[in-house]
Amino acid sequence: MLSIVIYFGAGDDVLGRLNGIYVGVWVPSILSLGALLLVARKTDS
Repeated sequence: MLSIVIYFGAGDDVLGRLNGIYVGVWVPSILSLGALLLVARKTDS
């Protein structure tokens, strides 16, 4: 949701739109990494 606000709130500013895309990609990738580490920890036990 935050990435949508950043992206569309930037208007014609290209760097602002890139920040919105960055936030939109960064957050899910961190959450995916956390899920992967949790699964790896459970299979080791």
